[in-house]
Amino acid sequence: MKHLLLLCLLLLTIPSRAQFANALDAKNGFRDAVFGASVETLPGATPLGQGEGDTQCYSRATDELKIGDAQLSDISYCYYKGRLYSVTLATAGAANSRALRDALEAAYGRTGQSDRYTLARDWSGRVVGLSYAENPISRDATATMYSKALSKQKAADAKANAKRAKADL
Repeated sequence: MKHLLLLCLLLLTIPSRAQFANALDAKNGFRDAVFGASVETLPGATPLGQGEGDTQCYSRATDELKIGDAQLSDISYCYYKGRLYSVTLATAGAANSRALRDALEAAYGRTGQSDRYTLARDWSGRVVGLSYAENPISRDATATMYSKALSKQKAADAKANAKRAKADL
């Protein structure tokens, strides 16, 4: 009986995946950038290249390229049809990549490795997803937070465009 009671108490102290998914959804973006918001709400945004179709990515010179002990090499904000749909954080080297992964796990919980070759991790809320991938050779990493609804819309639009293009053949 004591063992059962101890086990129950232990399980109550472990945060659930749902709690971490709720934290991911509650943030619904990165720092002051909110998924679904227009680029006008991102002060100091500078376009990265020409963009592709309905997608345009931006960076900000004013961004602090640091999360915990991780030094970031880049932060990019990507918009689809004028609405923020993803934010990608990039690191260089093992120490920075691991520090970023540790910060993500502290904020959103530990997750199993989803791919042994890219050292990938994935978190999933109801409205926001987060993917971390680390190159096993260079140890550089990217973490991409994204709006599930806008990513789904982007994929559906790409599929519809491909179907229309098929009719041109």
